[in-house]
Amino acid sequence: SGGGGTSAGGEVNPHLHFVDESILPVVQRLLHDPDPSVCSNALRAVANASHSINAKAEGDEGVDFVPVLKEKQVMRLLPTLSHLSTNQKWRVRRSAVEVVPALVKSTAGMKARAEIGKLVVDLLTDRVAEVRKSASFALCSAAGAGKKGKTDDWLQVVVMPHLESCSKSSDHRQRIVCLDMLRTLIVKQREEKLWKKDCSLLIRFFEILCELSEDNLPNVKLNVGRALSHVEWKGVIKEAGAKGGKGKERLATTKEMVKAALKVMTNDEDQDVKYFAKEALNGTGGSKDKNDKSGEGQFSEL
Repeated sequence: SGGGGTSAGGEVNPHLHFVDESILPVVQRLLHDPDPSVCSNALRAVANASHSINAKAEGDEGVDFVPVLKEKQVMRLLPTLSHLSTNQKWRVRRSAVEVVPALVKSTAGMKARAEIGKLVVDLLTDRVAEVRKSASFALCSAAGAGKKGKTDDWLQVVVMPHLESCSKSSDHRQRIVCLDMLRTLIVKQREEKLWKKDCSLLIRFFEILCELSEDNLPNVKLNVGRALSHVEWKGVIKEAGAKGGKGKERLATTKEMVKAALKVMTNDEDQDVKYFAKEALNGTGGSKDKNDKSGEGQFSEL
């Protein structure tokens, strides 16, 4: 595959060289295996290898991510991944999107990323909730990949249009997908300090949450409360207000806006909406959903 394990300085990275010359050809064959479970496991191997190499590189100054695959190799895999995303077995479809963050981090051109985006976006409307959740997580966790403290084109061009679309969908399942997306995006903003230069996206995320707090379905509204508890919204706004960039002066208003939305929800007719709103308002939920009545730690669906 020619030079996949060679760095910009011409030095051979032994980890990447081994993946490129020994592992990748095997993975490519396995992706065409007639047994769907074999394909699924091969996809997970690609994703796991990416995380492993990324972890080894985190201590290296100036290195954000070391890709397992080159962009051309990713593009060769896409037709197979697209085929797997339509497999009758939902676990195979889920596996097809779980590898997306690693593939996005291995590409630079928007053309390649748009092709990857189509794969995952199509599964946001899957008939199985677990596939939709995995697709939303994959779509949003790939945002900001590879550039320290910067919001990349994946978030602006691929993620945001679908986030806005899902928030206004007439299908309640898509509005819940939007909440899944917001939970991942806000956590990522906090972990990677993506608000350092501009807080406008973070503010927009909270605005959408407040818009969905007025949804006509209790199941959507209660999940707004759960989302705000999960991301620990007070802490996020406090940190961004102290260290954020452009637009951080608007965060005080954002905080009051969220607080007002939650107070309205505490007077809702639905008891579950009240419960989760009070939990978010008091800051008693937290990222592990410790007080989640469903006992699952994932958003509930009708």
